[in-house]
Amino acid sequence: MPKLMCIVPDNYEALDAKGVSSHILQRDLNGYWDKVITIHPFCKRERVIQLSDRHIVMEYERNDIVGTIAKLNLLAGKENVVAIKAHDPYFTGTLALILSRIRAIPYVVMICSSYELVRKECGRAQLRFDWLDRVVGRITMSRADAVFGGSEDARLWAIRNGAKRAVLVRTGGIATDHFTVPEDRPKWQDATESKIVLFVGRLDTVKFPEDAIMAYLAMRPSHPNIIMVIAGDGPLKDHLRSKYYQDYIKFLGFIDPLSLASLMATADVALVGLGGSALVELALAETPIVAYDVDWHSELIHDGAGVLIPHRDWRSMAKEASKLLADRDGAKAIGRRARQIALAQHSLEVVQEQERQCFDEILSKRREK
Repeated sequence: MPKLMCIVPDNYEALDAKGVSSHILQRDLNGYWDKVITIHPFCKRERVIQLSDRHIVMEYERNDIVGTIAKLNLLAGKENVVAIKAHDPYFTGTLALILSRIRAIPYVVMICSSYELVRKECGRAQLRFDWLDRVVGRITMSRADAVFGGSEDARLWAIRNGAKRAVLVRTGGIATDHFTVPEDRPKWQDATESKIVLFVGRLDTVKFPEDAIMAYLAMRPSHPNIIMVIAGDGPLKDHLRSKYYQDYIKFLGFIDPLSLASLMATADVALVGLGGSALVELALAETPIVAYDVDWHSELIHDGAGVLIPHRDWRSMAKEASKLLADRDGAKAIGRRARQIALAQHSLEVVQEQERQCFDEILSKRREK
């Protein structure tokens, strides 16, 4: 039976703290893979985590990359791994390319993040230097059997940066709690009579959380009975809490998927600077969304499914969010439309079928050779 090796630039403790470690169990594509070995190659210590008969997580020390490659080669041979999936084109993409050449098996690269936007807005290259990002990314993507673009925007970016075959495989990893009909979700435990302006995401520069806070503060004079709830953690947490701490701005940190799904369904409007899975989750919750028109947002927010505004224009964000707070019926219609599009594009069945079809083609071509 076929076995897949996924190389992911993360660690299990961080994923568990975010409440998303259960997403690992989706990688077998509902039984397509007999076994999935998830590799975390940049951890503090080496350990093995057996999640189920079909899923195992293996973590390796970040300071022993050469030794890790040797161990992964032996592991791939022992387990008869037939394909490798890298979750970025830089660190894990390089490891996947090396192992692919040693083992003579195909590899794919998944593009889920907006690396170009990170470099532009944060001045932060993945491999320390912009030129090194471009060179390594071009090498790993041009040699991959396929690049999976988590959005159409990501797919086109991969082509511009050397991918010879890039296909749309929308990002999965959405907890099942978020697919529940919003009306059927448990009430958010801290529900309030005030209207809720919500920000969900990593508290990092590229997600623009401070823009959302400034938009919220600009809304308060016209809507004094609103509070802001911020769900997420990250390097800007301490800065934002010390600068903007008020009784009406609540920093929750990471919360579990069920609580987050309830919070989203309770919120009156969500402000999004740059959203990944959180944008999909908000749409599934029928939360009215005001987002920057950047990256892949227009692939989900269109045809009345939300409001897109110019990038970094937080004043327009405040203005449009205020309109939604004043128009309850219009906001509900926007939320319902967003859920329709999110279900059509991002349901687990749709996403997994896209990936299964791609691997069918890749593995059949390899067998023909």
